[in-house]
Amino acid sequence: MLDKDLERILEICNLNISVHDPGKANNLYLKAKKLSKKEKWVKVEPLIRQAIEYNPFEFGYWILFNLCLRALIMKGIGDRYVTESVSSYTFGRVDMNGMRKLVDNLKYFEELEQESAINLRDGRWVEAEQGFRKLLEMKASNPEAFKGYTDSVSGLEMDFMYWSGIAIATDNLNKKEEAEEAFRKSIELNPDEFTTWLFFGNFLVENSRFDEAITVFQKALKIDKTASEAWYGLGSCFFNQNKLEEALEPLKNAIKYDKTNFPAVELLNECKERLE
Repeated sequence: MLDKDLERILEICNLNISVHDPGKANNLYLKAKKLSKKEKWVKVEPLIRQAIEYNPFEFGYWILFNLCLRALIMKGIGDRYVTESVSSYTFGRVDMNGMRKLVDNLKYFEELEQESAINLRDGRWVEAEQGFRKLLEMKASNPEAFKGYTDSVSGLEMDFMYWSGIAIATDNLNKKEEAEEAFRKSIELNPDEFTTWLFFGNFLVENSRFDEAITVFQKALKIDKTASEAWYGLGSCFFNQNKLEEALEPLKNAIKYDKTNFPAVELLNECKERLE
């Protein structure tokens, strides 16, 4: 939940939290700041309001909001600005320490997200798992503060990506039960993410669970029927079950969609040799 003081001030100031978007907020703030230098306060007011609604955790926005409201009061524009100005001033001055902590948490969250992704990429599995779990823990403890950290493709909250990262890390740490649980959690949160289905299928193949893997690869192919890796995974399942005839078409498709899929070429040749 939001900090109680912040919640109260947002309500008094008639501000509504939008999707958390620091970039958009900053652009609005820069426009407002430029207009404030020309003392065009009527135009500043809606811009700085929107900036705060996209990111209420930035001190500078509240300071400019306060200056804008006080300037409008001096010009005799609307009694409503009096209450709002007092509230924004209180927010900016009295609760500075609490807000600084919230801002620091947001910065730490963004840095941890980047660091965890890099650790996963570079094979630092322990650090990657710990990082992604910490991200989920932080979001669970204060969901409103971290609202808006979404995937650019699906538009969903990033939790499914964090679970996928945990799955890959724990699999490489040989924590199979935790890995499977994380894969399933990621898929539950975003069943349309092809990569998670593919990685989960590979995980099942590595553990000789071929029937389950076949189902998973088939679901992946419903999302992307041109995915060579998924066709290869499906073909390898049939091959490992000694269903050589059934393995032929998936392996041919794997090569059709990626001529450089050499494991598929090798497996197809071996399959043909066994059938002769």
